[in-house]
Amino acid sequence: MKNWYIVQTFSGFEQKVAETLKDLIKTKELTENIEEVLVPMHEVTEVKRGKRVQRKKKYFPGYVLIKMDMDNQLYHLIKGIKRVSGFLGT
Repeated sequence: MKNWYIVQTFSGFEQKVAETLKDLIKTKELTENIEEVLVPMHEVTEVKRGKRVQRKKKYFPGYVLIKMDMDNQLYHLIKGIKRVSGFLGT
């Protein structure tokens, strides 16, 4: 059974880490172990200089959510990605 894990990243590099992880999944053929990589976002309407502007805002800045079967190899693979601080929790 796959569980959700939270990976802590440097703030502002969530999308870059998610893309790097998706590339690793394809190259190392880890599709059966890692099901989904997610950076939760929602659209926000702001008023800037009198104009309405839509932009995407992150729900959890500095975090990437991963649904996977955890093992020692995957833990070290993800932890070794640049701009990844580690996993949230124990």
